[in-house]
Amino acid sequence: MDGAELKTISEKDYRKSVLYVEQTPYLFSADLQNNITLFEDPQEPELNQLLDLLELKNLNHDLTKLSGGQKQRVHLARALYQGQQVLILDEATSSLNSELQYKIEKELFSQEDLTIVIITHHLDARIAELADEVVNF
Repeated sequence: MDGAELKTISEKDYRKSVLYVEQTPYLFSADLQNNITLFEDPQEPELNQLLDLLELKNLNHDLTKLSGGQKQRVHLARALYQGQQVLILDEATSSLNSELQYKIEKELFSQEDLTIVIITHHLDARIAELADEVVNF
């Protein structure tokens, strides 16, 4: 990470750099902004960019009534907002329609300072082409 060998990185620094994003996210009983920023003062440009990318700008209703795909997008926004260097996405976009899933994953792969590990049962061939490596089990 950052050019250093993994074995030279402390466990604390490693844990700060990696974030696991699961298929069924937990949302707080709070508004959209606080669910993304984890109740921190928002960095407006970053927050607005994520809302645009994840198509969350018009999501102003009760977060307890969101669809699975909407919850996943909120959770992805939270993960990206935190700024870790490595995201492990475990079926994290499985409830999205294929075009939105492709749009989001393509944008993630375009970020040079971000390492993405996608765990999925349905890998889009267009995304597979963007990956450095695909491991099939």
